[in-house]
Amino acid sequence: DAEAHLVLGVALAEQKDYANAEAAMREAVSLRGGDFPYAHYNLGQLYETTERIPEAVREYETFLRQAPRDNNRAPVENTLRILRRRAAREGTTNQSGDTGTANQ
Repeated sequence: DAEAHLVLGVALAEQKDYANAEAAMREAVSLRGGDFPYAHYNLGQLYETTERIPEAVREYETFLRQAPRDNNRAPVENTLRILRRRAAREGTTNQSGDTGTANQ
């Protein structure tokens, strides 16, 4: 089930097995039809850790849309500000060509 895939993904990320962690978390999201804020949050963390800044921004934004009243809102908003500034400085963009505004 989706929760089991997320738990597996988090455990794999803790072991620095990022490719398999990402696959497990993506499967968790897929099993929930895209509506799994905590999987998006953890994907954001994984992408941030692996320096995939545009992907991290996208996942954190999705988390905030799906869980607008979560206790992690303020820290995630702060992280997003930092990542967006970093993306702008480094000139990294996401697939849509911008530096941190997700369209999904």
